[in-house]
Amino acid sequence: MKRSGSYAILPAIGLLFLLTACQKPTDDVRPVFKNLTVDGATGRAAVTAGTAFTVEFDATDETALSQYRLRITDSLGNPSDRVYSLNYIADITGNRYHENLHFTIDSMATAGIYRLLGEALDAEGNTSTKAYFVLDMFHEDQANITITSPDFSAPVAVDAGDTIVLQGSVTDAAGLSEVTVNIGAAAVYPTTFHFTDTVLTHFDLSGFHTDDRYIVLPGTLAAGSYPMYVQATNAYGHITRRDGVVVVR
Repeated sequence: MKRSGSYAILPAIGLLFLLTACQKPTDDVRPVFKNLTVDGATGRAAVTAGTAFTVEFDATDETALSQYRLRITDSLGNPSDRVYSLNYIADITGNRYHENLHFTIDSMATAGIYRLLGEALDAEGNTSTKAYFVLDMFHEDQANITITSPDFSAPVAVDAGDTIVLQGSVTDAAGLSEVTVNIGAAAVYPTTFHFTDTVLTHFDLSGFHTDDRYIVLPGTLAAGSYPMYVQATNAYGHITRRDGVVVVR
């Protein structure tokens, strides 16, 4: 009985070995989506409604690529209805791929800040890490922001508890709907003027020093750098923004 049993087991072991040897190795290595540029720029670029721009990138994979995807969203990452719909998907092959594409923006696209997202997929379904690119969308009908003080071309050096005196103006022929000043990602100073009852074509930025809206930094604010921006939205929904940096000593 023992002798016949041993012969019955050996074929089973051989079959298991054969099945294991024939199994396809699992590819769990993600492809790479890299070198994303817009009009030759990296990280951030300005584009204008009604004109074209060029997107370039590279994708690689250890075995085989299958697809790439490009999308434009608003600055929060949500699908945007303020710009022409871009959800571009294309099938590709090989393990190295370079692309050069041209897109034309709708002339009715609303001015503002958008993000271009890109990613690649391989034949096993693995997805690359998303690549992000900031697009500053401009339109000929957007508001104009002029800041005379402080100088946004350089970091604004202050101490905790200081008052920032903002001077300049915002103008728009179609009329403004709101003007916002914000300091710090954690909203160190957030305030907005809303204009809904009248068509206001000119706003003096010194208005932020009236109605108890002084730009006063908290006395306990930690030393470091804080983003600051002035943003205006007009009656057409176009958004204009000027960015600066506040450095607390």
